[in-house]
Amino acid sequence: MSKIFSFNVSSSSPWIEDIQARQQASRDSVIVRLSRLGWIQDEIAAGIDQSRVTQVMRNGSFAEIKDLLSEGRDMAYVAG
Repeated sequence: MSKIFSFNVSSSSPWIEDIQARQQASRDSVIVRLSRLGWIQDEIAAGIDQSRVTQVMRNGSFAEIKDLLSEGRDMAYVAG
């Protein structure tokens, strides 16, 4: 596959990790928004694991995300 698209597989790993981290951060943000709108966890969890919703709600300090990004942290660090 790397020959078709002309890229080095080992150098694509950080790129893929960044995409995954951004997707996770986006999903977590949606979970928090829905919760703030009054959705219950069962409604939010449609399509994802209920335990993930619970984990995000317990760990959700999304006010810190802006601070972490402004400090130069990458999305993998923020999402992790």
